[in-house]
Amino acid sequence: QDYVLRVRQLACRVCECYFAGRAEAGFPLADAPMRQAALEQWRQSAAAAPA
Repeated sequence: QDYVLRVRQLACRVCECYFAGRAEAGFPLADAPMRQAALEQWRQSAAAAPA
């Protein structure tokens, strides 16, 4: 049970880091409207996150 929880937490952190990296790169493979919407949503969630 503990092992499964650790793996899930690790996967979550990897996903968050990957997404942050793609956001910093500006989502280069997305078309323009999707890119703008995703970046705006990412900026809003980053601003709302506690420091």
